[in-house]
Amino acid sequence: ANIVKCTEIPTSHDSSLSLLTKDLRIECSSKSFSLYSVLGVVFFFGYGVGIPLLFFVLFRLSRRRGITYARGMWLFLISGFKPNYWYWDLVVQLRKLVFVLIKVFINDAHLQVYTAAWISSLSLVLHYRAKPFQEDFHNYMECWSLAVVS
Repeated sequence: ANIVKCTEIPTSHDSSLSLLTKDLRIECSSKSFSLYSVLGVVFFFGYGVGIPLLFFVLFRLSRRRGITYARGMWLFLISGFKPNYWYWDLVVQLRKLVFVLIKVFINDAHLQVYTAAWISSLSLVLHYRAKPFQEDFHNYMECWSLAVVS
């Protein structure tokens, strides 16, 4: 369901009122609706895209001081992954972001399910091929969890 979808409600012979579908008390032409729409976009890009991108850039910059320094600084995000897959947490965050985008921008429930299933299946294949965790058990469990939701 689209959270910013508006519904036209007829009020008289030639006029109608555009109201937010999720909350019919809010007019889509109001300043508060515009403000919340802009804030939604800002927070989406700030949190959904900006924070993972910031992590990626900062990690790459901290590697200039040496891989030992970079790993020590970012251990809470990269521990458990093989050295070549230090970025895998970003892949997981991207998958979560795509699920949010599916829920927000696709209105048809069936299409949401099919699209999410395809993303889950793709994630399963990527994870199975990469096997990014150092421990085989973690790779095994992640594959099974992705298979369950696919």
